[in-house]
Amino acid sequence: MKQGNGTTHSIPHNVPFRRIVILSDYGSPWLNAVTAVTCATLPCLSALSNGWCEKRGNVVVASKLDSPRVLIPAEAGVAPDGTSCSSLSSLSAVCRDLADGSNIASRIFFTADAASNPRAQTFAPSVEDDLFVYVSAWSAEKDAAHLALRSLSNMFGATSFGIGASGVLTGPCGVPRLIILADESTRNSVCETARHLSNWCVLSCIVPSFAPPAFNHQLAASVVRECDVVCGVLECVALGVALGTVKRLPFGFMDPVCVMPLDAAISTALIAFLQRLKGGPAAVCGGTSATIIIGSPSDSAFVWGMFAQYLMDYYGRVGLLALKESQLRWLFDTSPALQLNADFMNWVNYGTSTMMPFRCYYDNAAARRRKQLMEHYPHSNVARKVCGTLTNIDTRIHNMVKLTQHSEPTGQHDGERVNKQGKPNTAGFYSDLLRAVEQDVALRPLYPYISLSCIRWDVFVKVIAQSVLEHAARQIAGHPTVVPPPLPLYHNDIIFYGPQRAPRNCLLTRFFPESVRWAQRSGLRPNGVLVAAEPGLTEESLACILQRPSIIQVVKKTAKAEGVTEEDVLRRATAILRGMGDNLNQLNVRVFGLMVRKALFRLFDRVSLNASAFERLHAATTQPRTHVMLLPAHRSYIDFIIMTYLLLVMGLTLPHVCAGDDFLRMGQITKLMRGSGAFFIRRTFRDDPLYTALFKEYIHNLVLRKQMIEFFIEGTRSRTGKTQRPMLGVLKFIADTLVNAQEAIDDACILPVSLSYDELLETKLYAAEQLGLSKPRESVGNLVRASSVLSRRHGKIHVHVAEPLSLRSFCHNPSQCPEGFEPVTGGVTAAAPNKSSDGEGARSPSHIPKQVLTNIAWHVTHTLQDNTIITPTALLAAVLGTLSPPAGCMSLREAQAKMLWLRDHIIRRRAHVSEDCVNNNGEELSRMALFHLAEFVETRVEAGETWVAMRQDSRAPLGVAICSNQLIHVFVDEGVVALVARASGELSDNKKTARVSTDLLKRECELLRTLLAGEFQDYLPWCPYTYASWFKYAVTRLLAHDDIHNDGTVTLEGGGSAESTNKVKKGDPYAVASEPRLHDSEDIVIHFTRRFRFITGILYPFVESLYVVSVAVAAVAETHVEHLLRRRPLLLACQKWALELCNEKRLVVHIQSCGSVALKSAFTSIMEFIGLKSRTEEKDLVYILPIPPNGLETQLQPVTEQLKKLLRPLIKVKEEEEREARNHMVNVYKKIQMSSKRASRM
Repeated sequence: MKQGNGTTHSIPHNVPFRRIVILSDYGSPWLNAVTAVTCATLPCLSALSNGWCEKRGNVVVASKLDSPRVLIPAEAGVAPDGTSCSSLSSLSAVCRDLADGSNIASRIFFTADAASNPRAQTFAPSVEDDLFVYVSAWSAEKDAAHLALRSLSNMFGATSFGIGASGVLTGPCGVPRLIILADESTRNSVCETARHLSNWCVLSCIVPSFAPPAFNHQLAASVVRECDVVCGVLECVALGVALGTVKRLPFGFMDPVCVMPLDAAISTALIAFLQRLKGGPAAVCGGTSATIIIGSPSDSAFVWGMFAQYLMDYYGRVGLLALKESQLRWLFDTSPALQLNADFMNWVNYGTSTMMPFRCYYDNAAARRRKQLMEHYPHSNVARKVCGTLTNIDTRIHNMVKLTQHSEPTGQHDGERVNKQGKPNTAGFYSDLLRAVEQDVALRPLYPYISLSCIRWDVFVKVIAQSVLEHAARQIAGHPTVVPPPLPLYHNDIIFYGPQRAPRNCLLTRFFPESVRWAQRSGLRPNGVLVAAEPGLTEESLACILQRPSIIQVVKKTAKAEGVTEEDVLRRATAILRGMGDNLNQLNVRVFGLMVRKALFRLFDRVSLNASAFERLHAATTQPRTHVMLLPAHRSYIDFIIMTYLLLVMGLTLPHVCAGDDFLRMGQITKLMRGSGAFFIRRTFRDDPLYTALFKEYIHNLVLRKQMIEFFIEGTRSRTGKTQRPMLGVLKFIADTLVNAQEAIDDACILPVSLSYDELLETKLYAAEQLGLSKPRESVGNLVRASSVLSRRHGKIHVHVAEPLSLRSFCHNPSQCPEGFEPVTGGVTAAAPNKSSDGEGARSPSHIPKQVLTNIAWHVTHTLQDNTIITPTALLAAVLGTLSPPAGCMSLREAQAKMLWLRDHIIRRRAHVSEDCVNNNGEELSRMALFHLAEFVETRVEAGETWVAMRQDSRAPLGVAICSNQLIHVFVDEGVVALVARASGELSDNKKTARVSTDLLKRECELLRTLLAGEFQDYLPWCPYTYASWFKYAVTRLLAHDDIHNDGTVTLEGGGSAESTNKVKKGDPYAVASEPRLHDSEDIVIHFTRRFRFITGILYPFVESLYVVSVAVAAVAETHVEHLLRRRPLLLACQKWALELCNEKRLVVHIQSCGSVALKSAFTSIMEFIGLKSRTEEKDLVYILPIPPNGLETQLQPVTEQLKKLLRPLIKVKEEEEREARNHMVNVYKKIQMSSKRASRM
């Protein structure tokens, strides 16, 4: 997410060194190699220094620095003299399993003896350019001498420098710099050796114990799998459990796991070092040396109870099950266990076990298993390896137990720790460093790389578990094997049915039922604490809102205007807030979650997430000083609950969800929804200043408390399957609050979430509503009646979490637009921030300019649309809706071929398609689609051939259109150009091609694009890019994407020619050819092919709606005696009239164009185009007609004529027939007007 500029002190985005020199001791080659690879791939360095991870030779592993050395590239494998070192061999083993291993190895160099390699490049250490790093761990006895450190004492001459009063390093710039990372086992010896480096600037970072790199799971797996001996405590415990020799640990469930991943430790040390050079929180101790402790118990974000849960989840579901029947079953325990010390509350949170109290039982079981392993291959090399492995495991666990017993109590500040002499051993604090990075806007993107709470501990632990199994199989048994990859803990919570669902965890000894066990573990963070669930409205927040100056002022005005007392208005305000606010709490979340879970398991097969979904949600919820907004697409009632359910099972922050007050009629369901985070607002409250002020302050209160808010920017469910026009109300309230609260919150992270369904539950209802059925009320009775949908499964829910948008970024750059387009520029300025965090004392609170809000809203809806997952249902629906023969019936084989053709075109355009679309053939795709379209599509067999057709039901075409609209955004730009080109171009003699000039096409497309703004939000007036850049993009897209099966082309003729062939690249069936260049003097020739028929066919219903509305408005304006045009009766009359025309097969071809939503969108677009003024009367829009009224008809005539020209291939409109239809429309409108007046009198 882009971050804006901050006012706090920040480090420039460049580092004061060009190379990292890793000091290598001969006793720890594996550690040196892992450190080198970690430094070469460190995201922290890439953020601080652009291109760091691409620079060759930016990491050097050096040894024997007291003698001349030369540089040897790691990719060479050996030195020129043919010798090799153990660190080089270790690095080759680590990089072997990495996808980018060869590239990483090319950036790392090793040092070798200069005398043996005279032609190699000389290694010349530099004070200005080099940062020296020394890592010591695990082998305290072997490397107590630390020869690599000792060789530094005389490397550079004595340098005079000191520490200023502010703690900033002073003196000459040529000061050698050293970072030491050591664990507790080597801490004393390392610190003693470092005392001799009096002329060095040294920062020592002490960690309890190192773990493999955590931010790159592929690197972590390679490190554990390829090492000679597992050394870290996590790896040793995981291996001991797998072997069956560790069944109990002397830790409590809530005892912290005192480990620090290597990459997090190095990142923390680097940032602390840079902060120290600039006088940051890493203060100086002992002259020129400083020591900080990271990963201490007080800093831990991970506990042993969660480690055991993650480990046993992997072993019980996939890990050891894969080895049960293999030749390695003698090595691994097929029924492992890992028990911890537990008190009563641990049993409540984690579930009880009948064997928890029996420590002796587990100790004896581990001893028997140890004996069994030793006796399997007695007196053999395997036995010796097993013995060495078990001894190593025992040593590491013993050291961790000893460390835990001697560490300070949890919560004690690490600065209070003292060494054996009673002197402070640290003057810099890890927690202080985290706070400094939080406060620094420039450094804040680095926060995820140093904070332990940002690590994905569940997958990290399972990667270690997978790797130790493969390590033991190869290193001990000598049988390399591959075990299944890890699955996230929530995997079976989103895979409801099917082969992808993981096996039940066979290692659970809990005797709680599955549902109770789910309620216990859901929302547990890696630190063993439940995810926070804070009510949106408490008694304190209620009192705080009512005491706000803005509320007091509105209460006084309302009391004066209504002639009542202020106490009466306050009572009403209190009732409004209590009806509005949510009561988010753990109990209701879990009770309602169980109900939702049960319903989802019966309704759907799975929730399909994009690969980056969890990472983006996790990063957003852990980003400091940032408010998070979830903005999902709105297609179904399921949208209300799916994101809360996903966040709960993922253990992430729970949102407060904005819902309509329609749900207040649902009794106990309403209470459960309110307790699960739903707050309820009216559909409209523009004319109620008291309600507006209360809602604004309620949002203000949630934002200041850093509570995540989820709302639907479209306002209501889309009845057409397309993304709707954004509503700015809630977004404006949140944005204005953030502008005026910058002391507490620096930015807003906006997460658009696209939702789509294989089968939308409400499709049939939406089709009926568009034909005039009233929307059913939200009530318990209707909920019970809708329970019939539980009788079968309805496919998958597709969730795509997009890259976050930054509010601060839009404020600093309001004219942002998608890449490749030219932005619309013009007087948009950002709001000036208000210094007050709560708005009090400010005469005029700042507001986000409307241009900024509209641009954000446009980007959100554009992202929701572009990330919509296209399903097999949409493919078949689009084929039947646009490519069916005139008879409306298509053979199944033809439908399958066209589905594959359409799928390939969609993939070529880089749109998102579901896994089912990619991985299945036409037969399977059609089977899935027919199952989900069963209410609208039927099949029949005639003469041995299966035929597909829409059902003879007026709702069937609308239902099919709703499903096909899932993919319409992929082709709409091309469709506009193709439709206009067909209408304005010159037809060839054989009627198979049309030629049109680029200039004419550009002029004609602008009108149609403007009129379609009501249907396609990308064409809204506040679209952030210019029309010229859109036209260039649309035409280029039309020219670039040729038909795959050579059934037609679009070519350029006249003043120029296409400068690239539109052929698919060999070897890539979905590759897109390079884009042809477009010149204004060219003519475009379009061939009327299947592709042309499809991209124009998807737009014809919308053009028909525009034509129907334009004719209806002109007819009413011509004869109406009043100078008002009422929207509701006009649309009712227009729909009734259009349906009659469609049934009579006159003027209207598609019943979809008669839908209420399509007519309303067309009406809105035409009113905006002609610029009629409007006002609200009796909850309906009333437009003021010009004088004389026939002036409106004059304005609409060119629009109507252009629409008729576009529809010419479908219908031949005769003047007499149109005049008769207009008169009939006027009569229908008058009847509806009269009936509505009689109803109002009654």
